[in-house]
Amino acid sequence: MNVTAAVPEDINDIMSLVHAVIRDMQNKNLDQWDDFYPDIHTIKNDLKNHSLYILREQQKCMGMVVLNEEQDKEYETINWSGGLEHILVIHRLCIHPDWRGKGLANSLMDFAEEYAVKHHYQCIRLDAYSVNPAAIGLYNNRGYRKVGHVYFPRRKFPFYCFEKILS
Repeated sequence: MNVTAAVPEDINDIMSLVHAVIRDMQNKNLDQWDDFYPDIHTIKNDLKNHSLYILREQQKCMGMVVLNEEQDKEYETINWSGGLEHILVIHRLCIHPDWRGKGLANSLMDFAEEYAVKHHYQCIRLDAYSVNPAAIGLYNNRGYRKVGHVYFPRRKFPFYCFEKILS
C-alpha cells in the first residue's frame, strides 16, 4: 500500500470511492456526506490545488485524504492553541467500506502526520462529525485534543474540532 498525490486521471476512481462512502453513510443514517458534499467540484478543486492524496494497492483506490491550510470560516469560533502560524488541516479522510477495519485510516493519518513534520507544520487541525464514533475514536487514539465544536450547513449535529501540536 502506498499513498500518492492524486492526478486528474484519478477522478473516476475518486468519485467511485466518494459515492461508496456516501452510500455506506446513508445506510447507517449518518448525514455527514451527501449529494452536496463532497461533490465533483470540491474534488476537482482538491486535484487542481494538489492537495488530494490516495491510498492505493494494486491500482485500487482504497482511501483518500486532503491536506491543505484551509480552515473553514466556522473554525474562527474555536479557541485553538495560540501562537501557531503554520497549520495543516485534514479534510475528507475516508476509507472505502470494503477496506475498513484493516488499519487504513491510521495509514492515512500516518501519512498526514509525516507530511506535516516534513513540511514543518506546527500543528494539525481537523473536525469529525460528532455522531461518527469511528472517526472520533481514531483521532482520540492518535493524541488529538478536542477543542470545541462547530456546525456546518445541512448537518443535524455538531462537528468536534481537534488539534495536535507537533514538536
